[in-house]
Amino acid sequence: LYIKILIEVPVDVEIHENAIYQRLSLSVFDAVTGSDLLVTSPYGELFELAVPSGVQQGNKLRVKGKGKPLNTGRDYLYLVVDLVVPKNLSSEQIEIIRGVSASL
Repeated sequence: LYIKILIEVPVDVEIHENAIYQRLSLSVFDAVTGSDLLVTSPYGELFELAVPSGVQQGNKLRVKGKGKPLNTGRDYLYLVVDLVVPKNLSSEQIEIIRGVSASL
């Protein structure tokens, strides 16, 4: 007797060996200034995440106790940053961003 179990993994989640990686869409502004976000884990748990300022595209944020189940609790969940660039900005908004960029 063989039992085949299929597990449906959400689109934004990847499993590599013992680690769980989840994509985290983050606005450019939140990446620059840092932010406190509510994130849903692959297990459906809502938790607060403090995103540090200056985070970059592809950076991995490690969250303790939200990953793969272990005998002693849960392992780390790795959140992989996907920066989202705003679209359809007004000309005034573009000028403000250019002004800030020029001052850096």
